[in-house]
Amino acid sequence: MNKFEVAIFEGLRSTIKDYILLKGQDFENQWTKPEYLATVNIAKSISNFNSYPAEKFIIAIEEDTEDFSNKCVPEKSLEIFNFQFENFNTERNGKIDIAVYKSDRKTALCVIEVKNFNPTVKAKKALIDDLKRNAQYFLFQNECSQSIIQKTYVAYFRHFPETRMQNEIQKDLDAAK
Repeated sequence: MNKFEVAIFEGLRSTIKDYILLKGQDFENQWTKPEYLATVNIAKSISNFNSYPAEKFIIAIEEDTEDFSNKCVPEKSLEIFNFQFENFNTERNGKIDIAVYKSDRKTALCVIEVKNFNPTVKAKKALIDDLKRNAQYFLFQNECSQSIIQKTYVAYFRHFPETRMQNEIQKDLDAAK
């Protein structure tokens, strides 16, 4: 796993711990809208990489798709040749849950979309729409360069209550404390 994947899993783990702390142990039956909490915890996990001597990341929550899209193709290709290009954007304009940039804030690195626990049928459509939008970031190009995005992510919680025994759930809850 790369460092972004490690940070995503750590952020999701932190979210479960925080949710148990805030709502109590019966999180399976009371789990409601943890998406923002997960988004913040994942962003905080990524921020742990911002220590010397590593290059710092800029982490933006609820970033405009157009702002991120325009930073997928290196800006220097525009500066060298002084070409004017159309702005890039995805077909589904909106907000990205987490956008990560290099410290110059001009170079996009990755995007992370976060979804709620066990996406419902309606939420699954949004999940598929996010996957399609994430795929578009790879396709941007101009006359001089192409997208530098190598990975995008969609993170969500999935629970399989029918496959878990109550003592296993309690063991996980105890380990999360």
